[in-house]
Amino acid sequence: MPPASTQNFSLLRALLLNSLPAALGGSFLRALALQFLIHKISRPSHPQALIVLAQGVSAPLDSEARRQIAAWVDKIKPSSGYDSLWESWKQSRSADLGQALRVLNRTAQPASPAYALSQITLGYDQRLASSSSSRTVRQVIDLFLSDPQENVRGAAEQILLHLKKTEAVEALFAECRQRKEPRLAELILRAAYPVSPSFSAEVLVFSALLTNHPETLFNLSPEGLPFLWEYAQGSDAVLAERAQFCLHNLQHPETISRFAAQWAESRTPEMEAVLLHAAYVPAASEGLRLLCALKVGRQDIARRTSPAQLQDLFTFTQDPDPEIAAAARAALLSLEDQSALDALCQQFLDTQDTALLELIKTAGYLPTNPEDQAAVLFLTGQYDRYDALDFDQRLLRTFFAATTQRGLRQKIVRRVQEAGRVQYLTILTGSDFRSTAAVTSRDEASVMIRVLAANQEWEKLWRLIFEFNLSSGLEALQRLQRQHWLPAAPEDQLCFQQLLELSQQPMQKDAQAAAQEIPWVLERERLRVSGRVNDIAFSPTDPHLILATDRRQAVIWDYQRAQVAQKIGKFDHSLGSVEYSSTGEVYLAERTNSLTASCGLYGWKEGQLRKIGAHNGSITALRPLKDQRVLTSGRDFRAYIWDARQSNSAVAVPLNDNWPRSVAVSDDEVWMLVLHESLDLIRLDDLTYHFFTFLRTRAARSIYQFALFTPEPSQFLAAQRNGELLLFTPSKDHEAYYVGRKRHKFSSSLAGLEFLDDRSGIVAATTAGEIQLLSWPQLKVNHSYSSGTPLTSLCLSPDSSFLAVGTTASNLTLYDLRQLKIPDLLSMPLGQATQAHFAALQTLLQSSAPLSGPLRSALQWVYLCLSQRFRFDVEIGAIPTLTVGEFDILLEE
Repeated sequence: MPPASTQNFSLLRALLLNSLPAALGGSFLRALALQFLIHKISRPSHPQALIVLAQGVSAPLDSEARRQIAAWVDKIKPSSGYDSLWESWKQSRSADLGQALRVLNRTAQPASPAYALSQITLGYDQRLASSSSSRTVRQVIDLFLSDPQENVRGAAEQILLHLKKTEAVEALFAECRQRKEPRLAELILRAAYPVSPSFSAEVLVFSALLTNHPETLFNLSPEGLPFLWEYAQGSDAVLAERAQFCLHNLQHPETISRFAAQWAESRTPEMEAVLLHAAYVPAASEGLRLLCALKVGRQDIARRTSPAQLQDLFTFTQDPDPEIAAAARAALLSLEDQSALDALCQQFLDTQDTALLELIKTAGYLPTNPEDQAAVLFLTGQYDRYDALDFDQRLLRTFFAATTQRGLRQKIVRRVQEAGRVQYLTILTGSDFRSTAAVTSRDEASVMIRVLAANQEWEKLWRLIFEFNLSSGLEALQRLQRQHWLPAAPEDQLCFQQLLELSQQPMQKDAQAAAQEIPWVLERERLRVSGRVNDIAFSPTDPHLILATDRRQAVIWDYQRAQVAQKIGKFDHSLGSVEYSSTGEVYLAERTNSLTASCGLYGWKEGQLRKIGAHNGSITALRPLKDQRVLTSGRDFRAYIWDARQSNSAVAVPLNDNWPRSVAVSDDEVWMLVLHESLDLIRLDDLTYHFFTFLRTRAARSIYQFALFTPEPSQFLAAQRNGELLLFTPSKDHEAYYVGRKRHKFSSSLAGLEFLDDRSGIVAATTAGEIQLLSWPQLKVNHSYSSGTPLTSLCLSPDSSFLAVGTTASNLTLYDLRQLKIPDLLSMPLGQATQAHFAALQTLLQSSAPLSGPLRSALQWVYLCLSQRFRFDVEIGAIPTLTVGEFDILLEE
């Protein structure tokens, strides 16, 4: 301290310690000195001021003077310099400063580095032992290890031996671990502090090892594992031995899993030794569990491998550790879980993998399902076991017919060929060697032909010609011809010769090319009606159709016998709409030019006509629904759902302010679409009106005439009077709007629009007289036909075999559409052909349709084969057909 400062404090000490009476100014001088000293104390750079005050408190002054000084000392705040004073004394150990601090009896604050020293110096050792924080413990440890005063070291030692707080004990262990000081370790062992589970993982591991309580680490959490491993590999032999003992006795499942995962990642010899000695198999992570089980020799676990672990087990067979790879291969050969065997066999059936084949064959595995068992045995070449299981090939035949995997079917076909046993051909063809629906590829048919020929089964090969497709049938016939073989029965010999003659001719075998050549419509019947035909409907149960006419009559026409079956009428007005229900009941609706006249809805069945209800003005739409309900709409801006079982029982359907031109109903009868200048969408189950906005893109505005709900969810087609066909698709949120995009433009407005029964195409008729077949969903014109006269209506039979169109010339024309399915006969196995195919083919060949020579030869081959197949089938004559000719239907005026 500078001499001037020293002189100042000497003066202040003299003023403070003066012995003058109060009357002579003694008290005043002391008060003045105190003020200056307190001012100096507020500056940490002047700790001498505290020394002067301490001297004043202990000076031989009168009691009033000491009381006055003590009162000032009491006003000094702890932050006013005690910390710096203690820290200064900690460095200097000045006797005067030490004496002053003892007189002042004020400790440093806990945050001060001299806090512990101040507590010990002032005799507060017991307080430190019972309430020390980790920071204070570190100060006490420093004093114990390195303080220059023996009494301080001794006091610090006693404090460390009697710590009360767990936090303090943990700090003591932590410092011992970090400093690696033997004296601290010896002190801890003397104190016999317990190991607390609340210690941090790092301290817990060290404390348990140091105090030789390894059992406290058996349930060590995963966080402590790195520290335990560190000591196990450390240089301290005692701690390393104890840590190794703990590693071999871990019990916490997550810790075991963590250790196993670290071994699996590192594959170090040290970790492997622990894993093997302890035989750890973690509970979590199936792949890791399986790996450890293989390593430690737990084949009982490996043999119980689940289906989800099979891929892991296969992977481990390629492990760089030869012990693991060998154990994995052994486990694969001794699996016990049947579900794993099922999965393994299914994987083989799906992939036909060679390695799986050898594994399954070597281990003798079989799946649970008998059909799959037969397939596995057959595909792995275990024919003796297969024959014992499936002696009549019934199981494998069922499996082969059910599978759709082309590769698997081809593998079975190759196995049949390799085996060369005739009885195995029934796997491909059926028990009677007739393919029916089983032979679906030319490869399968070729195998059958080669095997039968190799075994000289000529009669069976002959019978299969009528089941094969055209190409395979020709191949089989050529085999028989080369052997100069003839069937025994005379009628078969005639067929054989006819087929041989046809086989010498060029044949069209391309189904697509045939589809372009075969006319898609064949005109069969033309009806001249004495009146306008407003609507047509085919019966779903009989070869009948019904005509709604403007002569206030309906006519049921038997198109198979070409005669009128029934006349219904007379009605009050012209009939505008007619429909059949699914049960065969007829519904008829009137129309008129009057906007107010009552137009009725009628039901007719078995000669009984009854009125169901009426609209004011024409009924514009008629749609039968389920449960004998009928939907109608009219010019009176009304729509109703009628209960056809009782008259005038109807539920009103809410409509917009436009009268409906037509309605459309979805196949599931969930939605109803009302057509006018715009579109309205109504939910039928609760008649909720959905306020969708129908946006049209690149389409002129026009009245909607026809609509069809498509097979795609929430889509429909709508045709406008201007001939534009739009596809409407909902917006992404399905709650705002539909977007309609023009997909086709007809040459004129439409007279009808209907889906084929299989939804593969759409038939449309235009008022200009054109009939078109559009593909779905491409909406491209596949076929077109001009009727030569304007059309007024269109109707498809329920199975799309026949088409009826009405004309403005009071004519009705019926067309045959069954020939649309004939091109498939050139490629499909004839065993799949039906009587309907045969009837259609017969009609086409008997017609005057211009067919090329190769196509006609191919069709005649198919016709001969089907004739042979169906020669005893009495149902052929019952198949509905159209009678060719022109017929008059006369109606009363």
